[in-house]
Amino acid sequence: MSERNVRPLDKIADDIARLERKSIFDIGDLLLEARAQCERGEWIVFLEQLGWSWDSAHRYAAVAELAAKFRNLRNLKLPATILYDLAYREKDVDLPSIVDELAKHASKRPMTIVDAKRVIRVGIGRYRFGDYPDATLAQLAGEELDHVPWSEKAINALKERKPETDESASAIINEVRDEYIQQLKARVVEDDAEVDAILDGAPPDLPPPPTPSEPQRLEASTAWAEAPLFAHAVTDLRELRAKPIARFVGMFSPAELGEVADFLMAVASATKAEAA
Repeated sequence: MSERNVRPLDKIADDIARLERKSIFDIGDLLLEARAQCERGEWIVFLEQLGWSWDSAHRYAAVAELAAKFRNLRNLKLPATILYDLAYREKDVDLPSIVDELAKHASKRPMTIVDAKRVIRVGIGRYRFGDYPDATLAQLAGEELDHVPWSEKAINALKERKPETDESASAIINEVRDEYIQQLKARVVEDDAEVDAILDGAPPDLPPPPTPSEPQRLEASTAWAEAPLFAHAVTDLRELRAKPIARFVGMFSPAELGEVADFLMAVASATKAEAA
């Protein structure tokens, strides 16, 4: 930035205060202007004098940076929460599709958070699956199909039947899920019948006991088959720490997450004891 374009920080601060946080884009532009001329350590001091937290300033600036890439974003009537979410998705490959989809709906009238999130799912679905009705795409990109064993069948059913309303799309999901549950119940009944037949019949002939083998020495360096899976899962979790927590809420119950946390803590304790 050349000297003639540099404005005093106190002038920029006055402009920010005058806007009273009413325009995320304008304030974000001003924060970017101030940050560009701050030396090391000055940015935090500037924000403290302004009465802003680093997190708030970062969100506003990130939205302004995103708007520089997607110029039509400034004209969309979107809630602040949605703008922050879009900024977090800055590096996502499906972001252009999301913004294009939002532009179809938020150019003339304000959108609620719920409606905007649905349109975001439509944008994600259109990027991943192509041209389908909005209701189909919203369900295809929904979190309900993540990490469930019947997701592939549900996706194929949605793509084949192309529902045009949210109600009909949800009905297809429920139908596939219920069918899977019924299959599980039938399998349990078959297994129970097989167990009953074994218990009611003559006892089987047992083989002679095997000669005990020499006990295997178990060490931390032992190559377990599960080790690569564990390493991959922990690596993925460490990368996901940078993502918004809201994206993962509701996918697992608190009890299930607690079991995972207890398991990781047990591994950490064992690792610490091994190193001592």
